[in-house]
Amino acid sequence: MQQTKAFAKRTFQFPKIAYSSRRRVNLPEVEMELRLLDDNSYELSICGNVWNSTHSDIYMGGQCLDEMMKFDELECNETFLKLYKLWKLYHLKHDIPKDVLSEIFALLNS
Repeated sequence: MQQTKAFAKRTFQFPKIAYSSRRRVNLPEVEMELRLLDDNSYELSICGNVWNSTHSDIYMGGQCLDEMMKFDELECNETFLKLYKLWKLYHLKHDIPKDVLSEIFALLNS
């Protein structure tokens, strides 16, 4: 098993959604982490969270981007759509093309 080191990490916050009630009080977040492996390749990790209104606990978390995509606020958000595509294609994979790595670096540094 390869050793990994966190290379870069960022949490993206999006407009609040109405997950637990009819009011938009729940903050959705997506965490993206790029890890450097022993063989100098990269591994991408992306996971989501939807917080309660007081931000003390989450209603859902982990690999829940499919569920998060059901909300209009996220479905039409350009950044969320980029993260969603990366999650679908490259989550925990080591064969990330260089042009995609450039896109990941751009997101991490935006």
